[in-house]
Amino acid sequence: MHNKVANISMDETVQKSCWGITLWAVIGLATVILMAYLFSV
Repeated sequence: MHNKVANISMDETVQKSCWGITLWAVIGLATVILMAYLFSV
């Protein structure tokens, strides 16, 4: 029983870190596109 609880909390942490990485990737991509747009104009 204890192992099951530990596994669930671990999975949640992994999912949160994946979302964090995805969020930063999207922000970084948006920044690059914005910079390219500003410099091309």
